[in-house]
Amino acid sequence: MLTNFEKRVTVNPSEKSLFDIIRMASVIEREVQNPDDMAIVSDLFWRRLAIGMPLQADSTVNYVIGGDKPSITFEQTKINSPYNTYLHQGLPLGPISNPGAQAITAAANPKPNDYLFFLTDKEGNVHYGKTLEEHNANKRKYLR
Repeated sequence: MLTNFEKRVTVNPSEKSLFDIIRMASVIEREVQNPDDMAIVSDLFWRRLAIGMPLQADSTVNYVIGGDKPSITFEQTKINSPYNTYLHQGLPLGPISNPGAQAITAAANPKPNDYLFFLTDKEGNVHYGKTLEEHNANKRKYLR
């Protein structure tokens, strides 16, 4: 498996370790499906980490509770687990999924953008916001 992995995955040297890229890719894999969205969300998540903002990825809470819902409840964001990126800064302790090549590529090669927020609606469409106000407006519009 490792030989196959090494053949398929090439990561350019950067400030990010391969382990960090795989952990990020595992979150991206569970958050969005489209490769373009993966690259945008990758940049968004890496920037959150860079500015000290929590990832706040619903997928990490779903990992803890064994869920698969696109969004979680406010109460679930309080679940005490080192994998809960609402409570704990940084990436989860380890991967939360088996990321595919597209998610790994996105984690290693984020697409620069100005967004800090996103949500996925019930149809799987991703909506982005630059500010919390835009994000809250997207919640009211697309999650009702």
